[in-house]
Amino acid sequence: MKQEPKRPGSEKNKDADISKYIRVSDKFAVLNRLITRDLNRNITTPTFALYNKADIARYLSNPYKYEKQLRRAVIYIYGASPHFRRLIQYFVGLSDLAYIVEPYRIDPKKANTRIVNNNYRRVLNILSAMNIKTQLPKILTVCLREDVFYGTVWMTNDNITIQQLPSDYCQISSIVGNVPNVTFDFSYFSTRESLLEFYPPEFRRKYEIFKKEKHRTRWIELDAPYSFAIKCNTDILDYAIPPFIGVLREIYDLEDYRQLKLAKTALENYAMIAMKIPMEDDGSWGIDLDKA
Repeated sequence: MKQEPKRPGSEKNKDADISKYIRVSDKFAVLNRLITRDLNRNITTPTFALYNKADIARYLSNPYKYEKQLRRAVIYIYGASPHFRRLIQYFVGLSDLAYIVEPYRIDPKKANTRIVNNNYRRVLNILSAMNIKTQLPKILTVCLREDVFYGTVWMTNDNITIQQLPSDYCQISSIVGNVPNVTFDFSYFSTRESLLEFYPPEFRRKYEIFKKEKHRTRWIELDAPYSFAIKCNTDILDYAIPPFIGVLREIYDLEDYRQLKLAKTALENYAMIAMKIPMEDDGSWGIDLDKA
């Protein structure tokens, strides 16, 4: 679909165009929607595994080695345990994600009122294009559940869409402008090359580099600020450690208690319905009271 051309000399359209303020390449100009997967050519399906307390204890003994396993465990438990899911969503909902925009480092005596006003409106347009109250809760959910959100950005003249990258193929290797940047394992596309069309053009370009030099260039850093990582535990950048990983064993204890309670109830019902105390012909009990 072609975008409606801007009217020459229209100040409103010039201010609404956020691309020139974030240096967006023309190759993003025709983006109208973000496609996450093609159901007619779906080549991947999610895999699940049942984790027990012993698995969690083993993963916690070496969170660097078992980073992927810990991530998959919390994702599984997030879906399986309403207690864990409510815990995450409670903290996600603590913020209403409201923001205040005010001029910064401006000398009122020297400031040009028209320039300040134009810049102020441009910042508001950018924030509006980000749909903060829609996109940020999703990012916060991933951060509080898994510790790190890896993302890349699609941008048009009036919209900024954040696409989540597969965490198992992402790492943090540098800080750009005080923001962790993403290094991507392009072997991800070796068996998923058809998925490249669902990623920004940068991925196809760097995948070609990977194919030429795969023997020594598996991890390639993505371009900042288009790609970025948001991490809860910023004091530990080498690996992800889910913030609420410590409660997983307690969640398993709740499940164990539930199973014990069900077993106890079943035994009590069986005893009430099926078991009888024997009686003698003279009406006395066939066994003593304690045994009964």
